[in-house]
Amino acid sequence: MKTLAVTHAAQFFGQRKQGMWAAVRATASLEESARCLHRLFLEGPEVNATVVDQHLDELKHAEDIREAVEQYRAVIGKGWEERFSGKAFSAVLFCFVSLRLIKPEVVVETGCASGWTSALLLSALHRNNKGHLWSIDIPPQAGQLSMDWTLPEGLSPGFLVPETLRDRWTLILGDVRHHLMPLLQQHRAIDVFFHDSDHTYQHMMWEYTSVWPHLRPGGLLISDDIGWNTAFWDFATAVRTPVVIHRSNPNLGTLVKRASDKTASCSSG
Repeated sequence: MKTLAVTHAAQFFGQRKQGMWAAVRATASLEESARCLHRLFLEGPEVNATVVDQHLDELKHAEDIREAVEQYRAVIGKGWEERFSGKAFSAVLFCFVSLRLIKPEVVVETGCASGWTSALLLSALHRNNKGHLWSIDIPPQAGQLSMDWTLPEGLSPGFLVPETLRDRWTLILGDVRHHLMPLLQQHRAIDVFFHDSDHTYQHMMWEYTSVWPHLRPGGLLISDDIGWNTAFWDFATAVRTPVVIHRSNPNLGTLVKRASDKTASCSSG
């Protein structure tokens, strides 16, 4: 009897301990995310774990995007819940939460593919009730430029973007090299730029240097696949601007247009 009681007690406290540690890890994750955004927006909005949690909860209840992700799960490889953890979380933090904080008017994206990041950006604009997204893309095909994924037959770029979010979206189908500069020249300034097109050094550097003069002070530059070459890091050094990444995905980097020569990173524990 005594042995049985001790066993039950150990199981009970073991379960409570696991639950407590899970809560601690969740809190630490929110605080870490808030620290990343605070480092990014030193001169911008106030950021804390509660604010981050509120915005993440908004996205988690976005049924329109959830339905699209689950509908095409076999195509995109990750379900809805997986989008909030691991490497995928970094895009959620920087493409959704950060836009909820700074409430941009003009957002430009190069590379759309399935439309996952487009949907994140548009969902933030929808909840802000302001802003417009321009995306430039050609249908992905493995082996073309630096692409490693082919768009399935019958689907068009941005197929994950729900109809409920498309009123704030202009999708330009064509080569970024032909369409980016005319698009930038249409606007006095842009607020957010997201790079996810050709990931060669020359092209990435061309996009960064083309966009930077059009990015307003306090504007956000986000780039995927910064680990493919040194273009992002070389550019950040050249413009003396801090690099902020989240430890969940060191392959996605962010810059805010301000004068600095230090590098901030949330990649360490």
